[in-house]
Amino acid sequence: MIIRKAYEDDLNSICALSNEIYGNHFKSMPDNFLEPKDDNRDAAYWQCFMNVDDAIILVAQEKEKIIGAVCAKIVITKGIPFLAEKTRLYIGTIVVTDKHQRRGIASLLMSHVEEFSEKFNATEVLLEVMSFNQDAIDFYRALGFDDFSTKLVKKLS
Repeated sequence: MIIRKAYEDDLNSICALSNEIYGNHFKSMPDNFLEPKDDNRDAAYWQCFMNVDDAIILVAQEKEKIIGAVCAKIVITKGIPFLAEKTRLYIGTIVVTDKHQRRGIASLLMSHVEEFSEKFNATEVLLEVMSFNQDAIDFYRALGFDDFSTKLVKKLS
């Protein structure tokens, strides 16, 4: 297995992974996530991380098949009077196909994407994880992540 930078030709495979993760999200939060339709609906989202200097998509490839992906971008907190200026690596999405989970692939993807942030002198990695996804929460905590904030939602009638 190799970890490498994604190319435009990888978008179909990346979108298939995206459909898998967001299918799971849809099952848990159908009011918030749309059901995937086995297409490239998410291609534009992933393309925002391609071919720009401050963002990246990395894929995990086994033989000729992409089995995992992570997208990330550099975010600088600057000019907000009440926030400390910081350069952070923001993880947009990380996914490993269900069949290949618990083999260390997501850890490798995270390690490689953190290396990308070094050239920007990022001091933190920031990500969001849905509260229903306890496996992901446990994974991130094992990597050294801690609570940063809590998002709350209230449905209105």
